[in-house]
Amino acid sequence: MLALTHLVVGLAVAHLTLLVFFLLGSAAFPWCDAADAARPSRVMMRVACTCALGMSIAGIALFILGAVGWLTEAGVVVTIVLAFAAACVAGRRSPFRASFWRFRARALTHCWSWQLALVYVALIVISTRAVIPRGPATRM
Repeated sequence: MLALTHLVVGLAVAHLTLLVFFLLGSAAFPWCDAADAARPSRVMMRVACTCALGMSIAGIALFILGAVGWLTEAGVVVTIVLAFAAACVAGRRSPFRASFWRFRARALTHCWSWQLALVYVALIVISTRAVIPRGPATRM
């Protein structure tokens, strides 16, 4: 039961983190706002690149936060929220509008096909060894 709990918590943290990175990247670079009906693989590539951009923005912000000496839980949350707000203000996009969230939800829902779902399940299976603990520590 402990292993299953670790798996669920680890996957939840990983997916929520990727969602935060996606939202940060899509606020800074609005590729998701395009209204084209591209193939799921092309939309998935946009989502992956948007997540990577969000990771880089968060990484730079957290590096600066660490260099200043404010790298705490509250500092990380405030920094990510401020980076998201700054990206929205710079792009003149309001997160309080329904269209902002509709475009992002559409990008996340339209990027799936059965081939991509198969790859996703395979990667989840492979990642279980990184998430589930091995058991009690033994001395050598």
